[in-house]
Amino acid sequence: MSDAQHYRTKDEVAEYKKIDPITKVKELLLKKKYASQKQIDEIDSRAQIYHEVPYHLCTLCYLQ
Repeated sequence: MSDAQHYRTKDEVAEYKKIDPITKVKELLLKKKYASQKQIDEIDSRAQIYHEVPYHLCTLCYLQ
């Protein structure tokens, strides 16, 4: 669950996704066929890992 989901309604989050710059770039990449959906999904997966690893490392450091 993203942080926005804690204090925004589902409708507000859905509306923002329509104008979100990252979403717009993904749509453009697909429309212009610069990348496939599979490639974008792979990039999203890597980005999620790069986001989660530092968070978990900080959590481990805090617990010690």
